[in-house]
Amino acid sequence: MAVTVHYVSFHPTLILEGFEEIRLREPIERIYLLYDGKTDRKDRYRVVSRRNALKLSRLLSFFRPIKLPVNPLSYSSSFSRLYAILHYEVECRGVSKVYIDVT
Repeated sequence: MAVTVHYVSFHPTLILEGFEEIRLREPIERIYLLYDGKTDRKDRYRVVSRRNALKLSRLLSFFRPIKLPVNPLSYSSSFSRLYAILHYEVECRGVSKVYIDVT
């Protein structure tokens, strides 16, 4: 079983293509969707990221994706969120494969 982590930005179809490649190779247990969680409500990147995360969440609803905010401009926000996911999945749950797509 595998876990996937995706950062959602402007092109959600690219995420779906990558996800499909992984899904065909092995069963997916859990999906994390990271989206832009900056506090500026007028930031267009934030708005698009949230909207696309919601779309992906609906498309992948069978897997019950977990949506989490992250500030992509802050290394500490990004890496602490990724580390928390990795720690939980590998150390606490014993998952052997975690695929991360944060490009």
